[in-house]
Formats: sequence, C-alpha cells, structure tokens
Amino acid sequence: MRKAKINPEQINQVEILGGGIRVPKAQEILKEVAKTDTLNVHLNGDEGMCFGSAFIAANSSSSYQVRKVYLTQHPEFDVQIKISPLDEEAAKEAESSDNSDEEGIKYLKDVVLYKTSDYLGQKKTINLSYDKNMKIEAFKLEPLEDDADVDAERTGELLVTYTLDEIEKHSTSEMAKKEDSTTPKLSLQFEFSRSQFFTLLKAQLKIDETIIEEIVAEKKEEKKDDEKSEKSSDEKSDEEKSEESSNENSDEESEDKKEEESESAESEDKSESSGEDVES
Repeated sequence: MRKAKINPEQINQVEILGGGIRVPKAQEILKEVAKTDTLNVHLNGDEGMCFGSAFIAANSSSSYQVRKVYLTQHPEFDVQIKISPLDEEAAKEAESSDNSDEEGIKYLKDVVLYKTSDYLGQKKTINLSYDKNMKIEAFKLEPLEDDADVDAERTGELLVTYTLDEIEKHSTSEMAKKEDSTTPKLSLQFEFSRSQFFTLLKAQLKIDETIIEEIVAEKKEEKKDDEKSEKSSDEKSDEEKSEESSNENSDEESEDKKEEESESAESEDKSESSGEDVES
C-alpha cells in the first residue's frame, strides 16, 4: 500500500492466495490492516499461485510454448546511470572543467533511468555524442520517502559496471577525421527485466560522412539535335525501303512483259507454220 500510495479506506475487497489461507494469524493481521471483516477466497489459494508462477516461468523458457502471461509490476528501486570517461585522467579533467570540450561533448552524465513508477520489462535508449572510451555504472537507489526532498542526493549500491573500450579506435579513424564527417554519436539501449536484472543490451557508434557529387544535366539543344538526327535517319531508311520495293516491282513488271512477249512470239510462229501447211 505504501508503494501504491493508497490508504486502507480505498480498498474495497481483499483476496488472499497461497499459504495465507491456512494461517489464522496472517488472516487476523490482514483484517486489521485492511480494516475489513471478510477476506475473499474466490480462487484456490494453492492452484492459483502454482498456475501463475508456472506461466510466468514459461515466458522465459524455450522448452514450453504457452500463451504469454505478464505481470504489470513496478521496480522496487530506482536505477541511476553514471557515464564517465574510462581513462581516470580524462575523467578528472572533465570534472575540473565545464564537463565539455570544444565540440560541446559532455563526458560526464548522471541520470535516473528507471523509477519505481516505471514498469519492469521496459527498454530505454540513451543517445549522446561521445569520442572517448566510456565507463557506465548503474546504481540501486532506494525510493524516496513521502516527505523527502526530491532534489536531495541519494547514495546508491553499485549494481553493475560496463566498459566500452573501442570508441576512441573508431572516433580517431580516417573517416572520422574528415571535414565532412560528423561527431561520433553513441546509442545505448538498456533493459530492466521482469526478473529485476539490469542489463546493457546494445551499444552502437555511428559516424556520418557527407559526400557531394556534381551531376551535369544534359543540354536540351543536344537532345533536340539527337532527336532530329534520329528522325532523319528513320526517314532515310523509310525512303530506301520504298525505293527497294519500287525497284522490285519494276523488275517484276519487266519480267512479266518479257514472258508476255515470248508467249506472243511463240503464238505467231505457230500461226505461220499452220498457214504453210494449208498451202501445201
């Protein structure tokens, strides 16, 4: 109730599960805290807990295929992220200076990434410009009390430390030194799992290079000249084809005439021969 920030007067019903259904003293304490006379048992206390835990465990297993069942669960503590250069001397310089270089890169970063108001299983991403090897520290912060100052500093327990030791290798490469290249941009993706394990899922460094190429547009006049030459060549080819066809037709007509003349000559020879036969 303290985490949910509710009072006993706001509770309408109380459902008990698990071993509490057999412990009279536990039921008596629940009635006093919830200020109620009845505790509801609509589900089997043993089976409800077993089925629920089995389904939740099956979500993380590759051996069983069941319908996904999730719990809407909040973290029990805040998670604070501290980012600093991996080299101790560089970290000291960043602390003594205004925490930035000529390009405006801030080497020290401190942020509360997950709060108790978030949900477990969420993935969050941090994008920043960075060109030095990095150290990432995650701290567990206890939740603030109701009357505590929000801006007050909280000391936390170190959960895990990650080191990224290949950033300088890429940020000092030939491509990164070019004038048209951008400042290295780092993307960090974190996850606070439903088992309350905090992990760095992915770290990706990106450097963009701008390349300008000049494209020469073709002149319209050259295109028109090309079109005219194509048209003239097409017309010439059409004329040549028509001339060839006309020559072929004239050749055929001359051959037909020759055949007709030869046939008429043969018919005259026959007529002359028939006349000589009659005179004889």
